[in-house]
Amino acid sequence: NLAGHTRGNDAVTVVMAHRPSPVQVMHEGYAGTMGGARHTAHMTDRFSSPPDYAGHYVEKLLYMPHTFFVNDHKQTYPELTHDIPVEGEEKASRLAFGHLPADLPFVFAAFNQLYKVEPVIFRTWMDVLRRNPQTHLWAIRIHTRDPEYNLQREAEAQGVKGDRIHVVQGYNEKQHLYVKAAADVFLDTPSYNAHSTGCDVLWSGTPLLTAPGDKMGARVAASLVAAAGCSATIARNEEDYAAIATALATRPRALKAAKECVRQAKV
Repeated sequence: NLAGHTRGNDAVTVVMAHRPSPVQVMHEGYAGTMGGARHTAHMTDRFSSPPDYAGHYVEKLLYMPHTFFVNDHKQTYPELTHDIPVEGEEKASRLAFGHLPADLPFVFAAFNQLYKVEPVIFRTWMDVLRRNPQTHLWAIRIHTRDPEYNLQREAEAQGVKGDRIHVVQGYNEKQHLYVKAAADVFLDTPSYNAHSTGCDVLWSGTPLLTAPGDKMGARVAASLVAAAGCSATIARNEEDYAAIATALATRPRALKAAKECVRQAKV
């Protein structure tokens, strides 16, 4: 079962509830226990589902050695395997191509769907932007009708000028990683992480900042980052998350090291 309790997968789950096979495995598409449907095992990893959490799953946990969340980006986007560092004129060119001002000095990206952005993490982001006036936030419009107004209004209420919040239409499948590589740092949403988006971000060569929570869906991004060998951007808590974000925005050597770590993990 590759989708679990996600929209459009009801038929598969109903079939599995009738146990057509003696071995039924849940994998990847749904980050959590099925709570039933007679699955016998759940393919995961020790970061996403620590052994101490086993009692919260009805399935037996099958641990992958690094991360359970696999992708084929090396086949789908081979041209990005050895992509050049995206800085200077190259960064300006890609920002402009992505319909953003080309002269943004430092860009935090929030490419998760906007329903994942809760008030607590948005306050943390605004605190970081307020303390670091050279920074901007870049979000993607996917389903939400008019997110710019809401996000900019809330930013203004927290002391950040609305024109530092950039919400643009999503890009097509062939363009999006090329464009998103112009971001300096990706800011994850702790309550429900970047999963497929996290793979995209890392393959684009952008450091991913995350703070793992206490449920599987809130730990997948940290699993991806740890598997890439770049654990310096895994925060312990909200305060550490803000501190790492500020360090990356203000210390060029720290940012360069974080980007190089991600680039090396692709090779």
